[in-house]
Amino acid sequence: RPLHIEEALQSITYKHLPANQLLTKANKKKPSQQGPQINEFTTERLTLTNSKRMCSNQNGFSVFLCISGCMEISTHSDTLLAKPGQAVLIPAALGDFTIDGNATLLHTYYNKKE
Repeated sequence: RPLHIEEALQSITYKHLPANQLLTKANKKKPSQQGPQINEFTTERLTLTNSKRMCSNQNGFSVFLCISGCMEISTHSDTLLAKPGQAVLIPAALGDFTIDGNATLLHTYYNKKE
């Protein structure tokens, strides 16, 4: 498969942001905290303590990165286990899925404001 390095470099926006726009503060009362929104993507930190039903975003993919603990993502036909440092890509067309476990995750998803 050919690599499209030049096209990839052209699609990246190298924009300097002040540090206060990139940092988040811990909030133990909220199970999630939203990080910075960069272009059309949002990253949030999730503290998972039980099962959560979700649906894929039809406008784009999502990525769950396990940063501590273990998580399990289940669809109607498959189950994946992720440990710290492992990521799971959720395709836009997936539909309903369940995420379960006791873990801290980073969830990055497409969130274009129209």
